[in-house]
Amino acid sequence: MTTAAFGQAPVGLQARLDAFAKGKPGGIAAAWVDAAGVTFFTAGKFSATDPRVITPDTQFEIGSLTKVFTALLLAESERAGRVSRQDPAAKFLLPPGDPDRAGLASVTLLALATHTAGLPRLPSNFSWWNAFFSSDPYAKLDRAALVDSLRQDGVHAKPTGFSYSNFGIAVLGEALGAAWDTSYAEALRAHVLAPLGLAHTTLALAGRAAPADLAPPHQGDKQVPRWTFEAYAPCGALNSSARDLAIFLQAALGGEGAPLAAAFAATTKPQRAVPGGMIGLAWFHTRATKPPVIVWHNGGTAGSRSFLGFNRAQGVGLVLLTNHAEDRLDDLGFALLRGAAAPAQ
Repeated sequence: MTTAAFGQAPVGLQARLDAFAKGKPGGIAAAWVDAAGVTFFTAGKFSATDPRVITPDTQFEIGSLTKVFTALLLAESERAGRVSRQDPAAKFLLPPGDPDRAGLASVTLLALATHTAGLPRLPSNFSWWNAFFSSDPYAKLDRAALVDSLRQDGVHAKPTGFSYSNFGIAVLGEALGAAWDTSYAEALRAHVLAPLGLAHTTLALAGRAAPADLAPPHQGDKQVPRWTFEAYAPCGALNSSARDLAIFLQAALGGEGAPLAAAFAATTKPQRAVPGGMIGLAWFHTRATKPPVIVWHNGGTAGSRSFLGFNRAQGVGLVLLTNHAEDRLDDLGFALLRGAAAPAQ
């Protein structure tokens, strides 16, 4: 159902969400952002055994959308003089005089944020059995394990091209927490979440209970456990709602005067060419030769998917969140954003 109507959302958006949710045990939430404001749309319920309807305040696992929040922390840390993007991550994660620092000099914060540090998607000492068969594969990976992985794989990293890396963003986030002399979680809260006013965006940290309004993740008809994190929190641990991510999108589109305006400008500026377009600091850009250019990221866990994208030239943006492992969510997001950019017939 549509729960607010301030913006000018694409015609048929609610019908497409209804069709997406039909026959699934979970649901979907959307926020359309434009110059007129925000429109929220929802469809479905929490699960087959939980009849609560999805609302704009329902929290979902947002997976790799966490990476753009980590990139904002990088930009804010640089603005505050805590780091330079050219700093090696080892400067903050290894003690002074550590002999491994020299071999890790190419693994810079910028290279990590653009997935060009040459680190693998997951470290070589990560258990692939754990990745594929554990119900909570990241829960026991702490900073010590992450630093051991960096020592092993970082010295062999060749920063010659784009290679998407959860490992790399985890290193980035942990380095930023250390640069603030605190944890990643506390640095993110203080310098990103609080300034944006995102009171209902939280990290799923190991050992902490799930939020009461978290939509349970699903694969097919089966409810699956949520993921929790320690040192890999920077790459995928956030839970958030359509309402909070609409605030986030409004800031991304707001320009000067918006919260974290300088950080959003820094993170969304294209840095490197990647397959399909460009990358900023974590944010992807579709090809400029196929307008409109959409700045975007997505996310996925064992049983949830997310999409966030915006077209700054037209001042429109879209959030999609679902508690179902449905890989067509990106297609829906791009179709809605591109449809909004199409001229009227």
